[in-house]
Amino acid sequence: MKPKVCAYTVPRLIKALIEKPRTPRELMNDLDMGYEGVTKFCLSMHKEGLLHIVDWRFDSANYRPVYAFGPGQDVAERWKRTERAILEAFRHDLLSKDAKEVARITGLSPSTIKKDAYVLAQKGYLIRNPVKHNNIPASWRRNPKMAFPDFGAPTQPYTPKPYTPARPKSNVPQQSWFSAIT
Repeated sequence: MKPKVCAYTVPRLIKALIEKPRTPRELMNDLDMGYEGVTKFCLSMHKEGLLHIVDWRFDSANYRPVYAFGPGQDVAERWKRTERAILEAFRHDLLSKDAKEVARITGLSPSTIKKDAYVLAQKGYLIRNPVKHNNIPASWRRNPKMAFPDFGAPTQPYTPKPYTPARPKSNVPQQSWFSAIT
C-alpha cells in the first residue's frame, strides 16, 4: 500500500519540488505515493501561493501542470511538445518551410507537423502560404506581427529564508490574560 500524504510525507513532497519542477504524476512515481493525495496537495499548495505552474505537459489526452516550489507567475498558455518543436524551427528566420523541411529539422512526422502547424496558424503564430492548383505541399512561415511565445516562466533558485533568532527572554514576568482579569 502506498503511503498517503500526511505530516511525515509533506517534507518529502516539498523537497522533491524544490529539487526540480514536476507534475503530480511524476511526484507520485518518484516518491511512490498515491495520486489523489499528491494531486490534492499540489492544488492546495498552488491555491495558497506556495507553488506556481512553470509549464504544461501534454500526455495522451490532457495537459498536466508542472509545479515548481515558491511564489511566481503561472504560465497561462499550454504547449504540446510537438508545437514547441515546430515553433523552434521557425524561431530564427522568416523563411517559408514545408512539412518535409520541418520534419527534417525537428524529427517529427510530416502528418504531425501538418496537424500542429494548422493549430499554430489558427493561434496566429504561423501563416499558411496559399496552396497552388498544382498540388504543391503546404508550407508555413512565421507571423512577424505576432510576438514569439515564451515557453514557461523562469524559476528562481530556491533561497532559504534567513534564520530569525529567538526573542531574548526578559527578567520581567509577563502578565497573562487571566491574571489581568483577576
